[in-house]
Amino acid sequence: MFKDFVNSSELFRGVVFVGLVLVLVTLQKYELLGLTQVLLGVLGSSLLCFYPTVLASLSKELVGLKMFSLAMSVCEHGLRLIPDDAILLANRSVVHLRCGRYREGLADADQAIKHKSDLWQAWCNRGAAAFCLKQYSAAESDCSRAIELAAEADSAYVVRAWARYLQYNPLGCLEDCKNLAQTYQYQNESRLLTVLASLMNNDIERAEKALKELAGARKTGARETIAFVDFESTRSNYVEVLRLCADASVNGFGQLSFLIFQAHAYHCLQEGALAWRSALQAEALDSTSTAALEIKAIILADAGLVDEALLECQSVVLRDLPVTMKNAEAIVRECRGEFEEMVQATEFGLNRNPLSAGTHALHALALAHLGRPDEASAAAAAALRMNAQCESVQSSVGKAFLKSNKLPRALEHLNNAIAINSHCKCAYESRAEVYRLMGKFSEAESDLFRVEQLQAQYMLGLPALLQDYCDQLGVIPTRLPGEKRISEANSG
Repeated sequence: MFKDFVNSSELFRGVVFVGLVLVLVTLQKYELLGLTQVLLGVLGSSLLCFYPTVLASLSKELVGLKMFSLAMSVCEHGLRLIPDDAILLANRSVVHLRCGRYREGLADADQAIKHKSDLWQAWCNRGAAAFCLKQYSAAESDCSRAIELAAEADSAYVVRAWARYLQYNPLGCLEDCKNLAQTYQYQNESRLLTVLASLMNNDIERAEKALKELAGARKTGARETIAFVDFESTRSNYVEVLRLCADASVNGFGQLSFLIFQAHAYHCLQEGALAWRSALQAEALDSTSTAALEIKAIILADAGLVDEALLECQSVVLRDLPVTMKNAEAIVRECRGEFEEMVQATEFGLNRNPLSAGTHALHALALAHLGRPDEASAAAAAALRMNAQCESVQSSVGKAFLKSNKLPRALEHLNNAIAINSHCKCAYESRAEVYRLMGKFSEAESDLFRVEQLQAQYMLGLPALLQDYCDQLGVIPTRLPGEKRISEANSG
């Protein structure tokens, strides 16, 4: 019978052989797949060309079923037979990526490209691996190549859209979203990215429209919730931000972003201890998160620890992390009275993201400190055009006009900041100075009292946390003139 089988047609032998492989895989007897290599010698060498294709299709299906260990075994079995099979290398790359082994995934994708440079899946996989390693420019480039090879490569559009967004290229991201919107699989991804990119582009109307399309599909803790959080944060609706973050799942996509938004919201509501804890949780989740380091720096500066705040800003460079924005450093530099360095920080930030209203507002303030009122007014106007609904923008612009001795305009924008967020401590502090210069001493005294209230609220429970932080660093906490040391504030 075996002799008859060997002498049968190649098609029949191939069907039986593939059936054997599928049975072994179904029974999870993949350690027996090695026996098929012996059978290949009997069944004919021409089947060797067909067999890797079967294994490639099989491993792809197993990945779709999230049977990663089995998919890896199938890929490795095939690669032992034909080490340079590009499709199997690309599939093994996918397995590595899905299991969080990004460098291994990058290496396999790179090998696949070397053996078959027109395999779009390999380029897409390499782009995805680069993205996961925060190499966003490389990710964009590789995914662009994948799209050149296959215009229908939807997964490449997804990775490239995210890479463009994280490189502060909202228009490029929105361009990719148009292509994704036409696919059923990635419609929600397209809507999510459209909201985020539109907010970055200061197009609130477009963001709102995309949010309405997302609203029906949103589930508590789903990745789409990030879009709603970002939208509410842009509008300074911090109580709603905290509600959304609390409803979000503890684990999964966006956990880091939720914690960053949460820390920022607590900070703006003058809940210093809660803001600090959220920032620490974000840093514990991803020690390379520059956003976590930046918000820690801002909290330290608000608590009067300006030297430690500057060290936190500089640690981004010292730890060889990608430098993104420098808003936190600009805030710290102002606290230290280093206005030239403040301008350098805001100029760097604007070069990275010219669409940031907050950076434009801080730039206006830095220029005003240096006695350049016309340039400060131009920067303030740019900030307000981009986002006049943010209290930090209004507050920085108001303070810039105060430093330029334009008191009525300063008062207007500081009033706006307080109307948007009644917890905006820096706006009260600047408005108190405006009132004093206007001779309205009772109003100035009232605002200063409010500043003391908000500062006390901010510091409640925070000194002990910051003392622990300083102890871990092995440093003695600094203090500004007239401020208590942390240890004194904690005991008092």
